[in-house]
Amino acid sequence: MERLALIVDTLNVGEIGFDSDGKLVGKSAGRMLDGYAAPKSKLDLTPGWHPYVSCLMVFVDGGLRGEVATFTGCSWAHFSRFKGR
Repeated sequence: MERLALIVDTLNVGEIGFDSDGKLVGKSAGRMLDGYAAPKSKLDLTPGWHPYVSCLMVFVDGGLRGEVATFTGCSWAHFSRFKGR
């Protein structure tokens, strides 16, 4: 497994909403460095919306060393995986 290093300046958190057809209806997210807070539970979200996290990372070893990667997720599974690393 190759390791990744987070580029902290790019960490965005917030919430995102979709309609029943899966089309984006709204997003309230921004850089943590600018004061946006990550949701801690469903109570922190607009009803029916999902947690949102995105960032850039850099591979630090292996064949992709130095390459940039993106991470974006809009579910609790994505969010929990990101927080656990």
